[in-house]
Amino acid sequence: MNKLALLLVGVALSCGGDEVMRVGGPCSESNACDLSNTSACILAWPQGYCTEYDCQVGSCPSGALCVTGVTFRDVPVNSFCFATCQSDADCRDGYRCADVSEPEKVCAPVNP
Repeated sequence: MNKLALLLVGVALSCGGDEVMRVGGPCSESNACDLSNTSACILAWPQGYCTEYDCQVGSCPSGALCVTGVTFRDVPVNSFCFATCQSDADCRDGYRCADVSEPEKVCAPVNP
């Protein structure tokens, strides 16, 4: 394989593949988040937000936490996985590290 082909493969692999396929990653269409059979993209949030809905404690993938009883405008479910964080720097632009009365903080939209 020539150097140009290797460079293009490297760029393609680094362009959001892992970020999109994890809870809290950006998405632009409802079926873009292929995490599980309960995956969804919250399109109303900045750059979209990959999640799993109808979660239960311990059912979210690594790096995510199931939050229940928190409601957001334009989000029809109240139990879904959020990306965990320790500070705002751990979250994408448009998101903050929020305390939702759980053991860990989660990345939630600044203006939900």
